[in-house]
Amino acid sequence: MSIFSKRIKELRILNNLTQKELAELLGISYSAVGQWESGRNTPTAKMLEKIADILKTDVNYLLGTETVQQSLLEKRLIQAGLKDKLNNLTPEQCDILISIIKNFKS
Repeated sequence: MSIFSKRIKELRILNNLTQKELAELLGISYSAVGQWESGRNTPTAKMLEKIADILKTDVNYLLGTETVQQSLLEKRLIQAGLKDKLNNLTPEQCDILISIIKNFKS
């Protein structure tokens, strides 16, 4: 079984999706998902991007070129140059930021 096969199954389960539900979200047959998970077939590059979006990961993690999965938020924080700054916040600053985020969501 390939890394991709293991990871797609792992992430599908972590996202509380059945093979059928994932297939419906992708607009394909559920047997295609089963073939990917068993290693009998692989998706196209375009389909890999869709899978990564639905499973809240990235193509590199799915394919095994990244060993640690990063969340979409973490990746965006890194791209914006904010991750290191957030790691250096005081507990009080963290509480303020959490309040801002909670208010933003509501």
